[in-house]
Amino acid sequence: MRLLSLLVIALVGLALCGCDRTDASPDQLHIEDVVRTTSAPVDALTRRIAGDAVPVELLCPQSEDPAAWRPDPETVASYQRAKLIVANGAGYEAWVQTAPLPRSRLIEAADGLSEPLITVRGETHSHGPEGHHTHEVTLGEVWLDPLNAIAQARAITAGLADAFPEHQDKFGANLDVLSTELMDLHQRLERLEQEGAAIVAPSTPFGYLARRYGWQTLDLSQAPEDWPMDLYSHGMESGDFGSGPRALLCDKPPDPAVANTLLESHDVHLVLWRTGSRDRGKSFTEMLSGNIDRLEASIP
Repeated sequence: MRLLSLLVIALVGLALCGCDRTDASPDQLHIEDVVRTTSAPVDALTRRIAGDAVPVELLCPQSEDPAAWRPDPETVASYQRAKLIVANGAGYEAWVQTAPLPRSRLIEAADGLSEPLITVRGETHSHGPEGHHTHEVTLGEVWLDPLNAIAQARAITAGLADAFPEHQDKFGANLDVLSTELMDLHQRLERLEQEGAAIVAPSTPFGYLARRYGWQTLDLSQAPEDWPMDLYSHGMESGDFGSGPRALLCDKPPDPAVANTLLESHDVHLVLWRTGSRDRGKSFTEMLSGNIDRLEASIP
């Protein structure tokens, strides 16, 4: 009987150890009065809203792609101790979905979007005799659409107010200023749409921008620096550009020879549109304004 009792106690202990204890009490986790973010875009939004009221830390190294980054256990533990964790969501930071993070203190800013997420074609690969196939993946770069960024900022503000209620008035005031700036940038892009500017963008990462402003998308899997010289024949020749100006967005500087060829042969301007995925410490609205400046300058 004594042996049976000891066995029951041991099994209960194992069950408790296996439970998700990331929502343990603050004393157990030594929660720190800090906000920790997972990628540069939401970090920039969070810092604008938090101001100097609470410290904000981005733990993803600048050298890492936040979409592919896998933090080590020590870094995950740092996130667990934060009073608030802010992630982009939409599956952008894959590790967030499986890491033992305290869900009650985690904000996935993309949850604030009212429109559906976009799925795009992922990498083609093979699983043995089944042959090659392609999975659809969720497009994570929701922040590239200024109205999406406003929705994310609102979700972040709500999370900050819950975690630090003593500063909620300041958070709300900062959100108002940020939302006004983003709405102004949205209106600049709307004017380009209304003027009939023919703008084309790769579906990855620009799907949300293209959906918002009615731009044509292309399925270009290569990075801009690897685009072929005959890029126009890879789908752009079928585009309905009408007689308006033409611009093709790229998220990295392309091969100058490709840019010159497109401009000289088809009057298509390649326009660098920075996504901010690794631009830590940069102003979100200044980055977006710079993107729009380059686009406007390419369209006479």
